[in-house]
Amino acid sequence: MVPVACVTAFILVMNAGISMLLAQWQRPETVSFDMTGTVNNFMAQVAGRHLSDDEVKATTARFNTALNASLTDWQRHHGAIILVAPAVVGGTRDITADVQAEVANRMAEGESHE
Repeated sequence: MVPVACVTAFILVMNAGISMLLAQWQRPETVSFDMTGTVNNFMAQVAGRHLSDDEVKATTARFNTALNASLTDWQRHHGAIILVAPAVVGGTRDITADVQAEVANRMAEGESHE
C-alpha cells in the first residue's frame, strides 16, 4: 500500500511541476514602447523640413503605416504584449529604440521607391 501512495504522490508532484513549466513557457513577455516620444520626434523632424501640406500628409501617412507595421511585426516575431510606456510602472523591457530603428528603415525604403 505504501508504494502505491508514493507513486501517486510522485505523479502528482511531476504533473504540478510540468504544468507550472508549461504555464511559464507559454506566457508572453510584456514590453513597453514610448509612442508619445516617437510621434513627437517624428513631428519635430517634419516641422524642421518645411514641407507643403500635401507633403506633410503623405509623410505622416507613410510614418503611420511604417509604425504600425513595425509594431505588428515586432509583436508577431517575439510573441510579446506591447504596452505604451505611460501604462507601465516598471520592470519591462523598453523596445522603443528597436521599433524606431525599424520605422526609420521602412521610411528610408519608402523614400527610395518614390
